[in-house]
Amino acid sequence: MSITPIEVAMHHLRADEDDEADVQRKLEAAEEIAAQYMGRAIYPDAETCRQAFVEAQEKMRQLVEANQGVIGLDDSFVYHELLMQTRGVVMGPAIEAGVLLILGTLYAHREDVTVGVSATELPIAATHRVQPNRIMGV
Repeated sequence: MSITPIEVAMHHLRADEDDEADVQRKLEAAEEIAAQYMGRAIYPDAETCRQAFVEAQEKMRQLVEANQGVIGLDDSFVYHELLMQTRGVVMGPAIEAGVLLILGTLYAHREDVTVGVSATELPIAATHRVQPNRIMGV
């Protein structure tokens, strides 16, 4: 289930009602892409974000304890997901705008082949919206 209301997405795309199921799938993908780019899970409100943080911290503690402090390859994906949850961010207008711009790109380029557009990068406008919330490594 997406955080951004489907009505907002449909209006943004000026899509027909017949496309609603397709738009919903792409909206969920756009939110996931934005979260992965930022390295942070996106939550609808501060309370949900706080609860996810507390739960993720406890699960991380259990994972580290169970593995005696060493996270192996088998658990690395789980650890990464928990880390994204502990770094959660509340969906705000800038992030939502970035999500909608990513959605627009996904919707406009539904085919396997794209001509003249890089399919491996976020749209530049979307990057500008979500970049301030991105977790950067050293």
